[in-house]
Amino acid sequence: MPEWYYSPVPTIAFTQINHLNLYSPGINIFDVVNRKHQKLLVLSEYNRQFNYVTVTTVSYDRLYQNLYDQLNYFILGIVLFYLFTLFFYIINHKRDQRMTNELVWSANHDVLTKLPNRYFLKHKTEDWNEKHRRYSALFMDLNNFKSINDNYGHPFGDKLLVIIAQRLSSVMEKHDYVIRQGGDEFIALTPKPFDNIGKFARHIIHIVSEVVIIDNITLYPKITIGIAHYPKDADTLDILLSKADMALYKAKENKLNFLEYSTSLDEASKKRLDIELELRKAVKNDEFYMLLQPQMNASTLQIEGVEALIRWQNPKLGFIPPDQFINIAEEIAEICEIGQFALRRACLMVINVWNETNTSFTLSVNASADELLQENYVDQVLMILDETGFPNHKLIIEVTESLLIHDVRKAKDVLTNLRLEGIGVSLDDFGTGYSSLSMLKGLPVTELKIDQSFIADMMIERQNLLLVRSILTLGNLLELKIVAEGVEEEAQVFELQNSDCSILQGYYFAKPITDKELVTFIQDSNPENTSN
Repeated sequence: MPEWYYSPVPTIAFTQINHLNLYSPGINIFDVVNRKHQKLLVLSEYNRQFNYVTVTTVSYDRLYQNLYDQLNYFILGIVLFYLFTLFFYIINHKRDQRMTNELVWSANHDVLTKLPNRYFLKHKTEDWNEKHRRYSALFMDLNNFKSINDNYGHPFGDKLLVIIAQRLSSVMEKHDYVIRQGGDEFIALTPKPFDNIGKFARHIIHIVSEVVIIDNITLYPKITIGIAHYPKDADTLDILLSKADMALYKAKENKLNFLEYSTSLDEASKKRLDIELELRKAVKNDEFYMLLQPQMNASTLQIEGVEALIRWQNPKLGFIPPDQFINIAEEIAEICEIGQFALRRACLMVINVWNETNTSFTLSVNASADELLQENYVDQVLMILDETGFPNHKLIIEVTESLLIHDVRKAKDVLTNLRLEGIGVSLDDFGTGYSSLSMLKGLPVTELKIDQSFIADMMIERQNLLLVRSILTLGNLLELKIVAEGVEEEAQVFELQNSDCSILQGYYFAKPITDKELVTFIQDSNPENTSN
């Protein structure tokens, strides 16, 4: 018989078990009931080598309790796992939602000014049209913003735009809103009665025009507004904005603070578009030609120079005067090519006149801001002079004061380089700007041209006469040549001669003429054809 070893094993366990089963090899499992009527699980293992039986019992209640405990731990683990997963899902969802909101906000707003943008406007149009059966669009543009950026830098310009945006927002009422279109352009929509829009526009202009101080620099910003009304002027937002933009362009052209759209602008807009399309191919098709207007020595009344004036004859549009196409050429970046054509053609024409008449005189050619501020403008001028054989000292480049305002420092550098090459510099339309006297300081100018608006009325308006005399006195003190343009009467000639004016130009002597007509003009005025 094997020895028994158990600890602890109730005796009743063995009374309910066949002892032979205890000697079976391996582990044996039995169910028994103890005196307390508790069901027990008995496990036995017989060891042949040492001839003993190991018996272990455990209560089913305890097993069930352990099972419940383990199951609870398992369930708790699952619950914690799902809670943990849910927590991270919520966190990630909120983060994704925040990122989505930020992306949606960025897509609908201008990052710099925090105003809504054109995308926002486009997607709000339908709601806006349903809420407001009648409303107005105000297309606004900040004046001279490019020159501010050029002179003070883009960070400075950005600060100004933020201030302008804040001022525009401050005047918007409950049902109005304003967006930044881009650059220095803003758009406002308002359901105010059409009769009150002019007052609203003037209020905007007044608020925007208040003094601004940025980095110790004082500015007086100005804004121009074009206005169009829905559905009076257009039945879609895109067309409405194009009409407002059209009114803005016309307001700038006429130097108005604001302008409401009218149907008459459509014809002007169509003509402008036609000019733009034809202008892009005008140089290639050789549609431009040059005229020369004589400039007479005030003392001798003999020719001393000519001003080259460009003209355009288009097969489709007919004759287009310069005041209609020059600004457009600047806007579509065609002016530089046109300017090069004008200089080259004028040089060749004048050389031919010199040869025909055995005379020599100066040539004045106008330069636009876009031309003058090119990086290689001086090199281009010198190249054309070299190609045509035109002497540097006989060329005068005419610039306007408004041109210099674009970038005074760079303009000074370019003009100085022209002077170093022996080329003269004339300040055109002198007296029409706001700071003509200050512009003379430090500028390498060799000549002043008195604007024809002063000459025209100087024998009638004493104020104009005094102004002309003052300019002549100033010019003579600075040892500059003074050109009076727009001379049309003999009395004007006598007055200018007596006031020591240097050169006279105008219809009294000759209108702008061709080179062949100039040859005849010189021969008639100087039959002996002596050289100057």
